Amino acid sequence: MILALAQGSRLANRLFYLSIPPNIFIDVARCASRTSSANGWTRVIVEKPFGRDYESSAQLTNGLKQYLTEEQIYRSVLELIAYFLST
Repeated sequence: MILALAQGSRLANRLFYLSIPPNIFIDVARCASRTSSANGWTRVIVEKPFGRDYESSAQLTNGLKQYLTEEQIYRSVLELIAYFLST
């Protein structure tokens, strides 16, 4: 409520850079999705290693997609390589 009043009608983009342990990615994504603005975009950059293997990477991706669309998730170069190899 306070955030909505403060931003008013201004464009309110949100960018989250996740340099955190993978075991809390999903909780942070859930919180980030709650701060989305009706008049702006929300993006999440994932920087850390994204899982230990294909299965754990797929689990993290599916968990993030519960709260964010694919268009909102950005992966670092290493994560992109793993992601595209897994699809």
